[in-house]
Amino acid sequence: MTTHERYIAVILLILMLAGGGFVWYKSSVERAADMAKMEATIKAEQATIDNLQKTISERDAVAKQATDALAKQQADAKTVAQQIALIESRIGLPQPVTVNIPPASQPNAPVTVSAPPADVQALTAYTTACEQCKVDNEKLKADYADLKSESLIVVKQRDAAVTAAKGGTTWHRFWKATKYIAIGGAIGAGIGYAAHR
Repeated sequence: MTTHERYIAVILLILMLAGGGFVWYKSSVERAADMAKMEATIKAEQATIDNLQKTISERDAVAKQATDALAKQQADAKTVAQQIALIESRIGLPQPVTVNIPPASQPNAPVTVSAPPADVQALTAYTTACEQCKVDNEKLKADYADLKSESLIVVKQRDAAVTAAKGGTTWHRFWKATKYIAIGGAIGAGIGYAAHR
């Protein structure tokens, strides 16, 4: 091999190394920019998730206080008259309900409750709304369970996207880098072999 051919081989080697270095640098810069953008998006979304979790916790605390207050009202209503008064206050009956309590001498006699027709309509509307609440409650429980499962899936997808954006797992990146080093070594060996002929 002449000196001229050796210069050409060295120049080709330098150009290949420079081209490979440029491609590697450009892809590294683009990957870093993509990672920064993705991390900013994840941080923003995580802030939203944190705010939603805080709102849910606050709502749960308010609901627990309301439930405790309802349970206390029910526990405090020990007599029939107190229980009727509680029902009237919760339903908002337009007219008072009449309660006929039998005398103490007749302990097994039934307590009779009479309601005016306007109250019957209010009671019917209230019980219908109560049944609708039961239906809605079951639906919301099922929706909540589904949304919880969906959010877990979204978190797994996000984690997989982060891993993929980094170029895969640590082992995947290691074997990929090893492959490129082997390819570069083979090209260098080929050029070296060609330069010595």
